Amino acid sequence: MSSSTLLMPERQILRHRGDHGRSALFYMTDRRQGKRIDFFHGFISEKFVHFRKMKHVFNTTEWRDLLHLCKKWKADKDRLVFTNGCFDGLHAGHLALLEFARKQGDRLIVGLNSDNSVHELKGKDRPQYGADRRAHDILQSGHADAVVIFEERTPGKIIAYLRPDVLVKGSDYRPETIVGADTVRGNGGRVLIFPRIPGYSSSELLIKGRTGKREQK
Repeated sequence: MSSSTLLMPERQILRHRGDHGRSALFYMTDRRQGKRIDFFHGFISEKFVHFRKMKHVFNTTEWRDLLHLCKKWKADKDRLVFTNGCFDGLHAGHLALLEFARKQGDRLIVGLNSDNSVHELKGKDRPQYGADRRAHDILQSGHADAVVIFEERTPGKIIAYLRPDVLVKGSDYRPETIVGADTVRGNGGRVLIFPRIPGYSSSELLIKGRTGKREQK
């Protein structure tokens, strides 16, 4: 990605967050659509910003790449925050959770259940949206630095692998039932519970949506 992108009238690149010396995170917006399109690392020289596209979504075969990135972040003294879920239809409850989690450190990693994992947990009609779409929606929120997909029913394995400094879960979980809590605390980290917003659940919203469609017929 070259800096010539800055000359495109319908697009604009803005500083997002995190300015570590000569490196910063930028995002591109489409002025016509009014939304973010993509993220880039910017390396700042005396007069120019040189961009390279970032890798944001890590599938089950790319955990090592994410671990390498996490080690780099930790070397920069960044605190890593981890939260996870199915995020099958991003709603206000999800966004509030992501915003809260983001504020607890410097980098937010979101663990995302794979399509097979969601199917096992939620039933034959789920997920409503594939993992690629769900990951894209999470990144579009502007709160997450990376999304990592896992095939297991729980995120215990990926939490133990990445060793985040902070683990955030919603209040529908009791502290003693939070997967990965012992791992994070054992490494000197913190486990935080975010108060769930009543009325916002993907399962409940999908049921209401189906009911509404039947009533309209």
